[in-house]
Amino acid sequence: MQPISIKVQVLACLLLAILLFQAATLLTNVSPKNEHRTSNIDITYAALTTPADSDVTLETLISNPDYLTTKSFDHVEWKLDPLVYWFRITLKSNQDSTEQLYAHFDNLMLDDLKLYQVINSEVIKSAQLGWNQPNLSALQRSTPSFLFDLEANQPTEIYVRIST
Repeated sequence: MQPISIKVQVLACLLLAILLFQAATLLTNVSPKNEHRTSNIDITYAALTTPADSDVTLETLISNPDYLTTKSFDHVEWKLDPLVYWFRITLKSNQDSTEQLYAHFDNLMLDDLKLYQVINSEVIKSAQLGWNQPNLSALQRSTPSFLFDLEANQPTEIYVRIST
């Protein structure tokens, strides 16, 4: 067995250092600034699956909240058919200060992802993410995230629309 030359060892160490630097940079770009503890936030989930040509809109869901069924995301039946998945995440902070949170989606292949923050039936903030959005950077496309403020002692709803 031949010993590995010092040049190859230095090159391997350099490549490892570059990879670690890139991973650390990515993590600092998608991690929250403050530690988030869900024990101070009440969370409920609801979902609805519709055909891709359905006329269900955000306004329909806001005015008819019972259209969405309260259930865990673990019980959503994901299919390869052309469908639209609607989710509503209701958050209520039990703290006396506003918290900055984000919703992060770990599916890198989302083509069409729309997010809405709704307070008192009014859209406060929205975003269009996914690979079909040409104005996003490669980082924004590969790590779709939605930053929003959770006001103290006030409920907010995050609506998510995923089209497949």
